[in-house]
Amino acid sequence: MELQSSYKVFSGQEITDELFQNMLILDKELFPEDSEYALSPEYLKSLYAHNRDGLFFLLHTDTNQLIGYHSCIIVSDNAKNDYISSGNYRKLEHAGTQRGDNNLYIFTLGLRVAYRGSSAMKLLGKAFANWIVKNIAMGNKLKFCFSEAVSTDGARSLTHGMGMVPLDPNKIDQKGRGFYFSPDNLENYTKKMIV
Repeated sequence: MELQSSYKVFSGQEITDELFQNMLILDKELFPEDSEYALSPEYLKSLYAHNRDGLFFLLHTDTNQLIGYHSCIIVSDNAKNDYISSGNYRKLEHAGTQRGDNNLYIFTLGLRVAYRGSSAMKLLGKAFANWIVKNIAMGNKLKFCFSEAVSTDGARSLTHGMGMVPLDPNKIDQKGRGFYFSPDNLENYTKKMIV
């Protein structure tokens, strides 16, 4: 399914409370509460309570339906190290992009099942790549970019889509789940997406 011009990516402060609420509903559909990796709505609200930078939503403008979303946050060195050693995502807090070095954590790439295999993920990825390039131009460099794959599809997106590699290959399970990082801080990914 190819996406037409009636689709738009909203990001950062363009994301209204209503759109954010729709993301919480979609997140619950994609990651049911009984899922090991479900994030509570309260936690997601707290992450983006003061800053929606790092959020990208794809909306069907004719129907007002949220099709997918990409979420990432900027974390401190301490939060990054605590999370990698403990695996407790609740240690992560969104610090917002800052001048100088930033640790980027990619949280979720969520897409409605009907749109998988379409250009939806590419539209979200392009908006994400443009955001990275814009931040770098403003002096907000990426020092470390990482994520945790919680599914085989997630691992495939990180490795094949973003060029990430296991942080510790011995800690990646048979389904590809575990921590990944970008050796070039997504430089090749952004070049590929912005072409």
